[in-house]
Amino acid sequence: MNEETVKVDLGDDFYQGAYFSTTATYLDYEVPKSQLERWEAAKTAYEAMQAEICRVMEEQGNRVLALHMERRKGQPSSVLPAIQVAYEDAIARMLEQSQLLRKEQPE
Repeated sequence: MNEETVKVDLGDDFYQGAYFSTTATYLDYEVPKSQLERWEAAKTAYEAMQAEICRVMEEQGNRVLALHMERRKGQPSSVLPAIQVAYEDAIARMLEQSQLLRKEQPE
């Protein structure tokens, strides 16, 4: 029994790695429909994992920063004093803004 096939565009990109598309202009490859469904499920799961990692990093960012500072207590900074003075205000402002610039995360 032959399984139904669907046309897709397959490629390998420097930024994305291996990819598939069903909406590209050129759909040169035919794959079994069940294979495309597995790829779509894997892509959805991977995107959910990335969103969860971003959410955890945002939620725990201040705790990780505080832990890092506690571990460094009493140790000299590895950053040159002139660089630290020049950038510490900008870094503080960016850390304060991160809550305002939060990306929308899928539920």
